[in-house]
Amino acid sequence: MSEPEKNGGRHLTSAERQELYRERAEHRRRAELSEKEKKRRRMIIIAAVAVVVVIAAAIGLSMLISRVIIPENRYNKALSLFEAGEYAKAMDAFDGMGDYRDSRDYVKRCILEQARALAGRDDVVTGTAADMPWFSFDTGDEEGILKFDAETYRGEGNVVIPDVFDGVLVRGIAARAFYRCDFLTSVSLPPSVRVIRERAFYGCEKLASVELPAALTDIGEYAFGKCTALASVSFGGGSVRIGQRAFDGCTALGVLTLPEGIGFIGYRAFGGCTGLTEVSLPASLETVEAQAFVGCESVKTLRYPGSRASLEAVLGEGGKPLLSAAEIITGEN
Repeated sequence: MSEPEKNGGRHLTSAERQELYRERAEHRRRAELSEKEKKRRRMIIIAAVAVVVVIAAAIGLSMLISRVIIPENRYNKALSLFEAGEYAKAMDAFDGMGDYRDSRDYVKRCILEQARALAGRDDVVTGTAADMPWFSFDTGDEEGILKFDAETYRGEGNVVIPDVFDGVLVRGIAARAFYRCDFLTSVSLPPSVRVIRERAFYGCEKLASVELPAALTDIGEYAFGKCTALASVSFGGGSVRIGQRAFDGCTALGVLTLPEGIGFIGYRAFGGCTGLTEVSLPASLETVEAQAFVGCESVKTLRYPGSRASLEAVLGEGGKPLLSAAEIITGEN
């Protein structure tokens, strides 16, 4: 007789057997549900672990790309620019990489090589605040604008402005940098200078000559005003904007040759240059403001590559005194 039909040696009633079968069936159902729940939980755990692994891998890959692959690619591109002689672009590229590898060292190398390329020689002048305390930088909106402290300076009348100062390429001369510097006889401007700001050399009465670099694009108001000993100004070429009164009162200036590229001469730019005897103007000249050559009645020779009509149109009232020159040589002559 089977076990369900006996209980304590007696026969089970039909109702008791049914209850016993029902309990056993319920136990099996619960066991099956428990096993399914365990499997479901295992699957959830496996899925969660897989998600975590995938996320971790994605984060790791993202970090690898952002911290290694991308910077390395940028570094290699910057290095290629440097090796190709594109020093300005390479400097910007390395500068944007911060402390990555030796980027900061390359920024310094780019500045030095850029200075050498502009100068066309290796022996460029470099300086620091420690060995040239009379120089400093203007804290304005443009980097590399140099200031000068005459009270600190202990050198001769010939001032040499460095190509690179404190690791920065010198880009310009600050406003009033050499204002009324009574001992200045000559100044050597680096080829990287692009701007000479207002009154930079105003009233330097012993400054006899100046060579302007080819990179120069702007001469500010009164930049060389009242430099009464300034007898020679050499323009390096390029598109230079000559600001208002830039050379006003330079009475010793005898010959003025403006190269092609110059398009603008401001109000009284050469006003009161009473010593001018010879002027050469470029075909690129477009604007001559009022009184640009007022007081320049001593000009004997005026040269212009275009036609007489073009010359008169360009000069207008601002250059009228020049049209009184005894000899006017144009492209039509």
